[in-house]
Amino acid sequence: RNWLRDSAKLPEASEDLNIEWYTAWQNKVENSIYSMGDITALIPEEKAGGPHICILEEPEHLNWYRAPGESWTDKFKHVVGIIHTNYFVYAQEQPAAFIRAPAMRLLCSWMCRAHCHRIIKLSGTLGQFAPEKELIENVHGIRGSFLDAGEEVGKRIKASPENDLVFGAEAAPSVYFIGKMLWSKGLGSLMELLKYAEESAGIKIKVDMYGGGPDKDAADARAKSLGVDMEFHGPI
Repeated sequence: RNWLRDSAKLPEASEDLNIEWYTAWQNKVENSIYSMGDITALIPEEKAGGPHICILEEPEHLNWYRAPGESWTDKFKHVVGIIHTNYFVYAQEQPAAFIRAPAMRLLCSWMCRAHCHRIIKLSGTLGQFAPEKELIENVHGIRGSFLDAGEEVGKRIKASPENDLVFGAEAAPSVYFIGKMLWSKGLGSLMELLKYAEESAGIKIKVDMYGGGPDKDAADARAKSLGVDMEFHGPI
């Protein structure tokens, strides 16, 4: 509530915010939380009725283990699902991937078709779920602090474009990664590509890694063993 009012500058939304909890269980092997039971039954009819639009974050994940009950599209007049994650790629790295991955793709598509009128994907790399329902839009926007930082960088570059430590003509190439430290995020592939670029083209790139996660220490150790320039700074 405080974040909505003070950081996001949405005072009315902060007053209307209402949080409800539902039963879920944690799968420690997959490092995921899955909802249990019929979540729609927890929503009073007076909240679902009328012109309300329901937005489901990760509708496929939310409904994998749901109990039989009223569909989201029956409960609400219009349901929009926001897709974040390519679970098909995750499944390709798990045991029995030749069975698990196609099954995961089918299950995700099924859940999205069954429970959404419209699907919004944050990226075109997420695959297809229900092509006739899909849009690709960055509906989450960008935090104001990122835009403010960009303006400051722009002023710095204009003041001394040739001598800028990051963007100047003589600056060493560098990039940063922000995300959860999991092998399934492609950390191993990134290291291999960095190593390949250095060995095949003589391009040495520094990568600053920001974020925490269960694979952070192992990833740090592997980066050091490969000799790639990756510094793990932890969460910010």
